[in-house]
Amino acid sequence: MRPLPAAALCLLLAAAGPQVPISDLVLAPGVFAELPATAPVRFHHTRTGAKTPVDETLHLSRRPEGGLVIAGDTPIAEFGLGSANPIVLYFLEGVVREMAQETGGSPFYIRNRMREALSRTAIAGAVTEVQPFDKDPNRGQMGDWGGLTLEFTADRAVPGGVQALQAQLDAPEGYREAMVLVKGD
Repeated sequence: MRPLPAAALCLLLAAAGPQVPISDLVLAPGVFAELPATAPVRFHHTRTGAKTPVDETLHLSRRPEGGLVIAGDTPIAEFGLGSANPIVLYFLEGVVREMAQETGGSPFYIRNRMREALSRTAIAGAVTEVQPFDKDPNRGQMGDWGGLTLEFTADRAVPGGVQALQAQLDAPEGYREAMVLVKGD
């Protein structure tokens, strides 16, 4: 097989488009700034194989006085209209807290490694997997959590551009957390 000439290789790479980090999609500011107050977005949130299991439906809605709120039966968290996707932030913070609780690790360290991994992992189509601790020098101290995989399912046609979020360990009966957009309201 002959190697591609340099010019052909450059054209091929240019046609593929730039490598866009997943953080540009999932942490983009203001994605819900135009959310109507009468149209909350619902996500089904589950967590299994953890100290604090969850099975709930969460609502993201716009407050009449401005700002966004995530609520289940009661308000859980508030965000400014210009913030990154509140659903993604809430999900990732839950993963950080669960991992810190299970491993005894620093939530600051865990959060920073996740943030770095999101900025260095290119969007790979509709579903992008991120393994934030894959090359971490402290992976051995994390037990099963060193193999954590985050999965982002993008869909620009849905509010916020994210259809589903998942975090899981590659271990039998291991931790799994997911948030999936509930359609049809």
